[in-house]
Amino acid sequence: MSGSVTMVKGEEYPIEVTYVKEGRQYECYFKIQWSWAGQAPTIIGGSSLVYAEDVEAKLDEIVAASDDDDDDDDDDGGGGGVSLLEQPDYISQASDAANAKRAGLVGVICESGDFTRPESRDVIKHINHNWTGGPGDWSGYWQGYIEAPFTGEVTFIAEVDNGIRLVIAGKTIIDGLGRRKARVGNALMVKGQKYPMRLWYFQDGDPSYIRLYWNWPGQNKIIVDESAFSFSTADVEYIISMVPGDYWGFDEAPLHYDDTGSESLDLAHQDARLAPTVGVQNYQVFRSNREHPEFTGGLKNTYIHAPMLCYWNNKYYLEFLAAPVNEHDENTETLITSSVDGKNWETPKIIFPGFQPEGDSHKTISHQRMGFYVSKNNRLLVLAFYGKHPSPNEGDGLGRVVREVYKDGTLFATTGTQAGMRKIHRILIIRNRLTRVLSRCVMSLWLIS
Repeated sequence: MSGSVTMVKGEEYPIEVTYVKEGRQYECYFKIQWSWAGQAPTIIGGSSLVYAEDVEAKLDEIVAASDDDDDDDDDDGGGGGVSLLEQPDYISQASDAANAKRAGLVGVICESGDFTRPESRDVIKHINHNWTGGPGDWSGYWQGYIEAPFTGEVTFIAEVDNGIRLVIAGKTIIDGLGRRKARVGNALMVKGQKYPMRLWYFQDGDPSYIRLYWNWPGQNKIIVDESAFSFSTADVEYIISMVPGDYWGFDEAPLHYDDTGSESLDLAHQDARLAPTVGVQNYQVFRSNREHPEFTGGLKNTYIHAPMLCYWNNKYYLEFLAAPVNEHDENTETLITSSVDGKNWETPKIIFPGFQPEGDSHKTISHQRMGFYVSKNNRLLVLAFYGKHPSPNEGDGLGRVVREVYKDGTLFATTGTQAGMRKIHRILIIRNRLTRVLSRCVMSLWLIS
């Protein structure tokens, strides 16, 4: 696209640019170049673009009005529910600070960029992250304690995209959730003392990063040392109260760590870095091998993830996803294997193959968080979800698929080809909580035949 206009050098002209992003793809960009006699096309430089002081306020009003008008409560990536910004203030007790012995800050990750739809608990060990290229819009809240490095005024500086709010000892040090708001603030501290700390962060498109620095007299600006952060059991209990009801409550969980043992729990790692329990054994079910597919039943995919295990009719069944190289690569397929004793496993076979939807140039992405369901009449169903490239998380799903495993271990018949995919032309209202937020939804059901 191109156009021309007559201009006078040095004159300022009003300019308005409207950009519309369609669909839910991550990739989106635009650039404007200009050229004139004797000048090749170049990107318009920032020094050539200025705006009046009232423009920013008008933009904030437009965004606020847009947020107010968005009353869509479907699970489509938008906001919904109470924002974590509106949570009751957390009241720290002196004993909590003394018991803050776990490293890092504990918090909640939300599936939206407006601190609604909390999804899972999280622990961060430091505040020096670059999440660029990660999931779509999201937000997070963390809390715990920060130990003062100096007696006197400590300055905190944040480098962040998109927004941050930092509260220490009940005082807002940095209120940087708005556009271009200051990301610097001061706190009076006593060296060695722990202060309750709360942190909010949101991402609204790439890039996505957060870095928190501090300095004080005699100390240049440096990243806040991770050893300064800690949290207590009381912090964990508060965070648990903020996540949906499909997570265990602290007192309801069949097993939880209560700090009475000799080992410390590192929640930043999946095994919490605890020593192995005597008697527990580990068995390899499948090992990928791109160079020698003869050892893998012909499978060349190497990004093996999302294993789901069940035990039915005196046999173990394991479903997992296999992507060519990276998570969310197109042609990510669902495989299944089985074992009688849990030690020796059959060669996995593709149960839900990738295929190219009509009118699409890419193959599908299998992406599910529930693999099996045993019906009331004791029938084992294997479940999967088909999403579209480049991401199955952006509301572009094709539907859910179901196959039955018979008691002899065989599967509901399939041709295993794209021609074998046929859609059942009806919509099912699924009232079961099949996955995280499917207590009320409408979806398409596909069958392999």
